[in-house]
Amino acid sequence: MMNEFLKTVATLRSPEGCPWDRKQTHESLIPFLNEESAEVVEAIVQKDSDGLRDELGDLLLQIVLHSQIAREEGRFDFNDVVKSVNDKMLRRHPHVFEGVVYADEAEQKAAWHAIKAEEKKAKGEAPSYLDGVKASLSGLTVANNLQAKAAKVGFDWGEPEPILDKIEEELEEVKTELANQHKEKLQKEIGDLLFAVVNLARHCEIDPETAITETNVKFKKRFQYIEKHLDKPMLDATLEEMDHLWEMAKKED
Repeated sequence: MMNEFLKTVATLRSPEGCPWDRKQTHESLIPFLNEESAEVVEAIVQKDSDGLRDELGDLLLQIVLHSQIAREEGRFDFNDVVKSVNDKMLRRHPHVFEGVVYADEAEQKAAWHAIKAEEKKAKGEAPSYLDGVKASLSGLTVANNLQAKAAKVGFDWGEPEPILDKIEEELEEVKTELANQHKEKLQKEIGDLLFAVVNLARHCEIDPETAITETNVKFKKRFQYIEKHLDKPMLDATLEEMDHLWEMAKKED
């Protein structure tokens, strides 16, 4: 089936194929790759098995499209992508495929990072404690990953309580800039506030991306409840009428 799918995508990219698919580049596909990844996460949060199947297919399409573009440019193809990740899994799991024995999970993690460091060295890349944190990820994920990396060398709070104090401090600074009506400074302070909230989530072992996705799904569900139960167009409804239905939706949840 995979070979058939590869042929389908190759046909879409061919001169006789779809004009939209033919004109795509790695760069133009970035928004779709991010969107499909987010929709996979949303289907998981909603525990929607059928939706997850479909969204994983859409995500796979993006991977195959990128692979096909690279194939046309003579750089690599889908088989190279699969071989690369398979080789990586074999290399990074010697305890599974080579009989290596680790004393505990901590030793296994240390070996994992050592293997990754050797991979970077082989590529001629200088190591950094912040390696692996990609700016193209969601801002919440980048913040979480940066903090986790810094924590490995002790640059971190030991308990959640000081982070709550930091959140309150950042919130006060947001209030100040809101009163000053200084948009540029307000943006920076809101960014600091979000960064502190992500830090709290990390200390509580909560993935901020999953948390915000759950809230997004909840907001969407409740808003659609309002749309369904309003007896008039939404633009004609008052905030009080919509808020009343919002509270009803909360009770149903």
